[in-house]
Amino acid sequence: MSGLPTFGASSLLTTRTMRTTLIDWLLQVHLRYHMLPETLWIAVNLVDRFLSVRVVSLVKLQLVGVTAMFIAAKYEEILAPRCVAAFPSAARA
Repeated sequence: MSGLPTFGASSLLTTRTMRTTLIDWLLQVHLRYHMLPETLWIAVNLVDRFLSVRVVSLVKLQLVGVTAMFIAAKYEEILAPRCVAAFPSAARA
């Protein structure tokens, strides 16, 4: 077994399809704002680690994703996005 968190073992509300949709959305945000590849990798890692220990409803899943992207951007990027308004679909959720 690899060192990856066991996503889905404890999560009843979050399915692999929902995770795939979230990661696809994070990839679109990553490409739109021309972020470093490491930022996306860190964000996906943070999402997987969080989902391996917490059950997240569908309503809050995008919030988990955007928060992971912000944390990753603050850690890796020179200029991080300034506000949630930078992620238009997250502001509507």
